[in-house]
Amino acid sequence: MKIFDSIIGFVFLSSTLALTACGGGGSDDGRAGGGATAILNGTAAAGAPIIGQVTVKDSLGNSKSALIEADGSYRVDVTELTAPYRLRALGRVGGRSVKLFSYAEAADVNGTINITPFTDLIVANAAQQIAETYFDSQTATSLDATVVAEQEAALQDKLQNVFKALKVSDAIDLLHTAFSADHSGLDAALDVVRLQYTSTNVVTITNLIEKTQISDDITASNDNTAPLPASEAKLAPAVRDTQAIATLTDTMTQAFANGLPSVSAIQDYFADDFYETDTPKSAFLTDITTDPILVGLRFSAVSVSDLDSDMGTATISFYTSIDGFIDPVPINWYVARDSDLRWKFKGDQRIADMYFEFHCNDNNQNDSLSGGCGVNTRVWDEDFTNNGTVSNAPIASAKVSIIDGNDGSTVKAVIYLGTPANASAGDVQVYDEALQAYQGDWKAFGVGSGEVDPSILLAGDIIEYQLFTEDLDISSPAAPQIASAAIAVASYQDTLRYAPSTHGLYPQATDSTLTAMGNFTLGDNLTIGWARASGTLSDEVLVEISDSMGNRIEVRDSSFLPDATSTIIAASELDATAASNAGLDVNATSYTLLVRIFTRDQITGQQHSTDYTATIPGPAA
Repeated sequence: MKIFDSIIGFVFLSSTLALTACGGGGSDDGRAGGGATAILNGTAAAGAPIIGQVTVKDSLGNSKSALIEADGSYRVDVTELTAPYRLRALGRVGGRSVKLFSYAEAADVNGTINITPFTDLIVANAAQQIAETYFDSQTATSLDATVVAEQEAALQDKLQNVFKALKVSDAIDLLHTAFSADHSGLDAALDVVRLQYTSTNVVTITNLIEKTQISDDITASNDNTAPLPASEAKLAPAVRDTQAIATLTDTMTQAFANGLPSVSAIQDYFADDFYETDTPKSAFLTDITTDPILVGLRFSAVSVSDLDSDMGTATISFYTSIDGFIDPVPINWYVARDSDLRWKFKGDQRIADMYFEFHCNDNNQNDSLSGGCGVNTRVWDEDFTNNGTVSNAPIASAKVSIIDGNDGSTVKAVIYLGTPANASAGDVQVYDEALQAYQGDWKAFGVGSGEVDPSILLAGDIIEYQLFTEDLDISSPAAPQIASAAIAVASYQDTLRYAPSTHGLYPQATDSTLTAMGNFTLGDNLTIGWARASGTLSDEVLVEISDSMGNRIEVRDSSFLPDATSTIIAASELDATAASNAGLDVNATSYTLLVRIFTRDQITGQQHSTDYTATIPGPAA
């Protein structure tokens, strides 16, 4: 059973680590602080803290970056950079990718500079071009401070009804006033207002609660659009509900702060019909209150969407962290208000466990092949009673469609999944048209048969899963299809968080690990050490011992923190008893030992792994 897998399987290093990338030096003239330490800091948020990093680019094209803290705050040392500065926050909010911009002068050093959708629009209007284009420009062009101030005031005029309804102070400066990403004040306004380019130079400003809109042409310096319609009667309840939902997640954080809570201590935070990846409330609560790795679990960067205060329903997206390590994969749940007006978790309400992510793997570091990248996707169905069939039939096939996120309808690619003859019922795996065989959860990148073209995959695309209880139709092996009479028993959608990398950042096993593998016999401890590629953090280690017939011991270890570089697989996991339980051939003279070391990109979460193999003695050696 895969419970809270994104928490247990991987936790991501937060801003205790900093990324720095300098583009070169410059003269001392005009440098921030004149030799003293100079800092740009503020809040990077869009209704919730941005999970990602801030990059500051100076007037000479040099840049420095730092990770954003879990609360949305950032801090970049710009001592060696030359004012003025262009700022970019790149990351995710609520499971969607965001790229927002801001601007700072020398006078702003050691003061507050926020990075939000509001500052992005201010920069765009001041530069009269899309803020990203201005940031990326190789020609350093300073913005007129007077024009920046005028555009900040103009945006405040457009949002005056929202600010009045939320009681945001008239004295606020959208660029420079410090605020907390806690769903109050300015952050509450970011919760209820969405800014989006609807044409090349026109931004639509939407009141998400009342569905009102105005537009802003960034090329028109005197774009005197009427203020965005908004009312306290509608916005105030929405903000109160958003804050109540955030308090619910804070309460869960407190429950795990100093140990594991009892089921009775947290069960009232979960609705009776809570369901998470094929797991009902009782089993889910048992699992998360008995797993010691969850001590210190924190819920952070909570984003609320689809809020209906009248109906008492909403969708939330949040990130989890343990020991300061933030998992880059968001958790998306439904929440609802009960008859006592208390908000409760409802989980993802999915009748099966499924995932879609990108992965680069060096299949065998022992050979000369360079490895390759592709998609990992799979469906597990462990409870057949919730599939809506009279006979409690398991999920047997699935269709995973990649849909254009811009129009919401164009299908870019389709991956078919079915249940292999030798697999357990409910283990629905990827079918490869070229090999005409099942390939676990793997679909390689490429433009040939059985591959997915990585160039079509963009952040914001929709991943749609359709689940069926009928077997996959492979009567035409090179052209699999869903059985003609099949009707989907469930359909779900996720949003692609990032475009894939097609370049592997492979971890490397230490020489002592290779020696240990070469000398290994059943019943030994196995110590595995590795070095990570730059920009990655440790995720998991897989150890397999297999015979020629495909029987295998499989051990997965993810009990270490992301900065770890070694782990020990206990002898009891790899002894004769484990071999017997796995059905390994007792007459074999040799077995194959496989070690796969997984790491993840510390910004996107994409997996990178390396395989190592060795031949070890079997019982009949």
